[in-house]
Amino acid sequence: IEKSCDTIYGIFQEGGEIIIEDKIKVGSMFAGIGGINLGFEQAGCEIAWANEMDKHACKTYRLNLGG
Repeated sequence: IEKSCDTIYGIFQEGGEIIIEDKIKVGSMFAGIGGINLGFEQAGCEIAWANEMDKHACKTYRLNLGG
């Protein structure tokens, strides 16, 4: 990631490490068990909300990510 390309999002690379100054907020429709949201969290994003209708997926989501 080059600093000049992504500073609008607060993301830049310094010494091989990606730095996120302000967390990017993500909304998740059809969240399932939360796999993609877990990836977003590990990348430094904030999950603002998640939506899932399947009750079994919701239980698993809560175990994986809380909420």
